[in-house]
Amino acid sequence: MIKFSMSPMKNMREVWRDIPHYEDLYMVSSLGEVMRKHRVGTDRYGNRRVFPSMILRSNPIRRGGPLYVTLHRDGQGERHYVHRLVAFSFWEEAIRDPDYPVGHLDRDKENNRLDNLSFYLTREDFIQSPIMEKKLIQELSAPSSLLSPDDEEFIRHICRPGSKEFGMAVLAREYGVETKTIKQILEEAEFDVQPCIIR
Repeated sequence: MIKFSMSPMKNMREVWRDIPHYEDLYMVSSLGEVMRKHRVGTDRYGNRRVFPSMILRSNPIRRGGPLYVTLHRDGQGERHYVHRLVAFSFWEEAIRDPDYPVGHLDRDKENNRLDNLSFYLTREDFIQSPIMEKKLIQELSAPSSLLSPDDEEFIRHICRPGSKEFGMAVLAREYGVETKTIKQILEEAEFDVQPCIIR
């Protein structure tokens, strides 16, 4: 067995992935957050109900222990460790064997960032992992995972300095990202863009 982990990233952005076996219900981020997806369903009484998207609260299994969340499907709740959800959602190698031991590099069991996790691979799996790691690092370093290339191009063209309609803060709220993400997109444009004034 070979220990596999990512190198720590100074400015790792938040990337969201579907959780295996809960693809239509939950997502997990590279920073260790778990989110319930927006959906319309029925509650336990059979009434139609809108379930808005929300970040789930994670709890320690015991004092100083790893964090867990309860994921629900078909009226049944099941506890899952957050660090294992992160590993299984981002590393294809880990999905093959759900019993892979996943650990925290800094020994802080509440730090579930992707770059703080490690797990063990067989030698055959490890041969492929450097290529996958490189692709993952590129994705984590890009301006935004929630925005498509078309969205980013539109933001570069529509941003107007001092505009109450098209300022960075307004666009950030509209697209559900942080203001610094909009700023990053503008800074990485290939042509000169006037900086937007934060309103």
